[in-house]
This record gives sequence, structure tokens and C-alpha cells, in this order.
Amino acid sequence: MIHKAGFDIITEESYSDMKAIEKVNNRISPSTLRIIEQNCRKSFSSILPRRYNFDKMASDFVSIDRAREELQRLSHALPDGLAGKKLLEIGSGYGMLVALARKEFSVEAYGIEPSEQFEGTFTTSIQVLSEMGIQERLIQQGTAEELPYDNEQFDVVYSSNVLEHVNNPQKVFKESIRVTKKGGYITAVIPNYGSWWEGHYGIIMPPYSPAWLLKCIVKIIGRDSSFIDTLQLITWKKLQGWLKPYYNTVEVIDWGQKLWIDRLRYLNFSEWAHLGFLKSVLQPLHALKLTEPIILLGRLFHWETPFFLIMRKK
Repeated sequence: MIHKAGFDIITEESYSDMKAIEKVNNRISPSTLRIIEQNCRKSFSSILPRRYNFDKMASDFVSIDRAREELQRLSHALPDGLAGKKLLEIGSGYGMLVALARKEFSVEAYGIEPSEQFEGTFTTSIQVLSEMGIQERLIQQGTAEELPYDNEQFDVVYSSNVLEHVNNPQKVFKESIRVTKKGGYITAVIPNYGSWWEGHYGIIMPPYSPAWLLKCIVKIIGRDSSFIDTLQLITWKKLQGWLKPYYNTVEVIDWGQKLWIDRLRYLNFSEWAHLGFLKSVLQPLHALKLTEPIILLGRLFHWETPFFLIMRKK
């Protein structure tokens, strides 16, 4: 593709490349997308706005672009990348990250997903793998507190927006460490309830809101507050407490604060799910030149969100 005077001149070669990318990104069938859209409505309609675009939500869940972005971020965060590694994704959802890790990143990836914590995810993930050309059952039913794997099986154990949904976060860390090889990595993207952002509802909240206050806010805007009772309201202090027993076994390499600062400073994050709204909130703060003061306070009070925790097993 040639760029000239602000326009893209599409050559025959670049057009062919674009069609190839389009074909990959449309690999999931309309019937499977419809099932995912229906699952999303059943699982999330009570906590989202009435006119929420569930078609887009379904597409986002199995977006190849989104999974690729996630894997690139994880690969860049690890000292020696992902290629050639054996990876377990805890909370593998509809399975796209597992599929793409194998297809594009030379990763021996597996997934674990609860039987049906959210409507239809495990069952549909098998179909998604099939449509991605993978017939092997790489995803198992199970919980993060009781991983069905032997000790020291994986080079990388990864989860994204999972820890807030489990019953026992400390046991999840224990199990994740158990199945990781010595010298391997335990990585987790974790929402921070000490921040200003609640990502499930897509709302601004006072940092460190207790459950009762968060439920009041949610009720005021007409959403179902009972979902909050299912969440671990994770903060910096809680994470420290859960991890403390394992500091002789793992070393923390990163908490993700630099990633948060870069995103806040440059707004260089994609607009999946509610993040388009979050970016629209942050843009006026940039115009008012409040970004650096917010970063300063955020470092002090741990407003970073999400945590991007990376630990190495000793």
C-alpha cells in the first residue's frame, strides 16, 4: 500500500494482502457469532445499558485482532517472548487466544474454562477452535482453584480479567505457581478496584469504593447491582496479602504501572468493550493538562488499572 497526500493508494499486491487479512478475521461463522451474541445477552444484559451493541460484544470476544494484540503485549512483556513456550490460559473464554497462539505465535497453548460460569463459553469454545482449524480438545472444563494438570507443566500461565470472578484468589495463585515450571512465568491482567474505573459496567467510580457504595452507584444508573456480589473487589493491598505467602517461591517482575502510565499519557490503547468510553473521558483531561498530576497521584495511591502482574517462579 502506497501513502500519498494523506490517501492510501491500493496496489494489486496490497489488495490481495488486505483480502487475506479480511478472510482470517472473518473466520468465525455467522451461526457461531449468533450463539455468542445470545450468550452475551443472557450473561450481561442486566449490567449493561439497554441499547448495548451485543453483536459487537460477540465479535470482540472472538476477534483475531484483539487476541493478536493481547498475545503481542504478553510476548513483549516476557524477557524471552512467547515463541516455543507451553502456555496455559486460565479463563480461556471462547478460545480465540488459545487458537491464535498456536496459529501465529508458535505457542503450545491450552485453556481452562469453568463449566458455564458465563453462559455457553466452554461449549462454544470447542466450536471456535474447530472453525480456526483446530480439532484437538485443547480447552478443558475446570476451575482456577483446582487446575487439572500435574506440577511444573507450563512455561507461562496467563489469565485476563479472571481473578475478580474466582472464589479464592490466593488458591488460584497457589495453583498457578504449582503448574508453572521453574523459571517460568505467572502473568495476570487484573482489574483494580482502587482505581477510578469499573470495567464490567463501564463506569467511573470513586477509588476504593466499598461494595455498598458501588451498588448504590449502579442502582442509580438503572443497572442490576447483584452482579457486584459475585466480584472480588481487588486492590493493591489485597493483592499484596494474597501473594505474600509465595514470595519465597516467586519474584514479582512487574505490576503494570508503566503500561498504565503510557496508556494514560498517550491514550495508546484499543477501544474494545467499554474502552472507547474511557478514552472519551480521558481526552478532556489531556486538553486540561491534568494527565501528569493524575499520574503522580496514581503512583502514590495505586490507581493503575488494570494491574498487569508478571511473576517468575524461582
